[in-house]
Amino acid sequence: MQAPPALAPAGAYASEVHVPAGSPAVGRRLAELEHRGDGALGITAVLREGYRRLDPRPGLVVEADDTLVLLCGLSTLQRMVGRLGLRIAGDDGTADPDRFGVVEAVVTPGSRLVGRSCAEGMAGGRLSLLGVGRSAGQPAVRLHRVKLQAGDVLVLQGELAAMPPLLADLGFLPLAERRLRLGRRQRAAVPAAVALAAAGLAAWGAVPAVVALLGAVAVLLLLRHLGLNEMYASVDWPLLVLAGALLPIGAALSDSGLAAAAAGGLVALVGGIAPAAAVALVLAAALALAALVNGVAAVLVLAPAAVALAGRLGAGADPFLMAAAVGASCNFLSGALALPEAQGWGRPAGAWRVGLPLTLLVFAVGLPMILLTWPVRP
Repeated sequence: MQAPPALAPAGAYASEVHVPAGSPAVGRRLAELEHRGDGALGITAVLREGYRRLDPRPGLVVEADDTLVLLCGLSTLQRMVGRLGLRIAGDDGTADPDRFGVVEAVVTPGSRLVGRSCAEGMAGGRLSLLGVGRSAGQPAVRLHRVKLQAGDVLVLQGELAAMPPLLADLGFLPLAERRLRLGRRQRAAVPAAVALAAAGLAAWGAVPAVVALLGAVAVLLLLRHLGLNEMYASVDWPLLVLAGALLPIGAALSDSGLAAAAAGGLVALVGGIAPAAAVALVLAAALALAALVNGVAAVLVLAPAAVALAGRLGAGADPFLMAAAVGASCNFLSGALALPEAQGWGRPAGAWRVGLPLTLLVFAVGLPMILLTWPVRP
């Protein structure tokens, strides 16, 4: 393990985590834990028995009740807490996610806490310090003893409604509210089981798909795996408005006969096209249209024409609709892929270098799977 850099990477914070008995981190070497951080984690100190500060050697074995001082970003911290069952110092994991949140704030030059520690200046306990980011080298002492400097970036947890006046009183400038459930072990088994149950009920026809999905969300809310604020924040409202605006257009295409006329013209243009070839044509059209417009818009516009084309050919509508849905959901050519900036991958040309092979792969694999799963003949 290398020593921590003198200058912390952008977005990195020094945080303390407690290793409880039974954590998967117990018995592991520090080098193993850093490897699980995918290169974005550094362990700068190990505190044992409450006062002993150990040198963070790569071969040092973690014991129960150790406190690790980590240098990483918030997303890495959240991931490591979830994987290893760690507990962040300053967060007991019982805060209501609908009332409490995590905020990044900068210490301004006029703050009355400059030169003082958080333990001295935030004795009221309404804010908890979860991390400290400092560009000129990370602090080498416990977080509650860190003497704050102007320009320090703090990760603070507190009640969202009371946060703005508290930060203003302390002379902190808030940067952004993070919708992170820091300090809570991520339990993926329950959400996965609920999602599978909802999909099974909808597939077997026991309940409508809408009822199954809404029921799954309600179960996750009742089990507190999802907070109301998190649910609202996860909704893509512009996309919802777009879908609502395009639904009447799709219905108009079908009811007015325009979709049927377009399908008839297509059949006349290509001659006696085979149903399987028509499914391939719909899939290719959906992949191309998704590169130009939103995927939801593509499927809402293309679906009526696909159904009309299936009717003209005397084929079942299911493979045509699935081709439209699969093609519209694979939007690889519009630059929507999150690619690294290095070697030009983040530029449009780089997006095409990755997106075009992926699009061809979807066509090559998706078409036979659609035809195998949903026969073209009703």
